[in-house]
Amino acid sequence: MSKTDKALELFSNNFNCSQAVLTAFAADFGLDEKLALMLGTSF
Repeated sequence: MSKTDKALELFSNNFNCSQAVLTAFAADFGLDEKLALMLGTSF
């Protein structure tokens, strides 16, 4: 699954835009998806 597809899937599942994009790139930053979702919440 591409990063674009992952971000779109998350966004369509009621996560905000920053959560979706950060989570799609989480592995590139050494983050797990749960932490990325929490970090993206405040944006």
